[in-house]
Amino acid sequence: MQEWELPEPKFEQEAIHGVLVRVTLQNDREMRRRVLDRDVVENFGIERWRLLTEDEMKVAAYAFRNTVVNVSEAQRLTGRTWKTAKKTLDRMAAKGVIEFVPGEYERDSKTHYKVISKG
Repeated sequence: MQEWELPEPKFEQEAIHGVLVRVTLQNDREMRRRVLDRDVVENFGIERWRLLTEDEMKVAAYAFRNTVVNVSEAQRLTGRTWKTAKKTLDRMAAKGVIEFVPGEYERDSKTHYKVISKG
């Protein structure tokens, strides 16, 4: 546990109908979250990431983990109206974070935005 810089194990002993020893091992949830966030930032590039608003960061992280995002998903993530979520996605496309992928016809449910790696 020390080698991996994880919390020390917890040992508990109970004497109910015999002896029971319970060992609890914990991972570092905060470190795991930071590593995942770091992967997202590295994908887009630190300079581009700094240009994003808080809502754009939420959407970019979601798009990175799912490879695509649509307006309704962006709306749920940000808590904004559909129209505002659409504007957010369009702004992100203009910044080169995501790319618009149109459907076959206007208002096609397959219309979405896909992630652009920092390349």
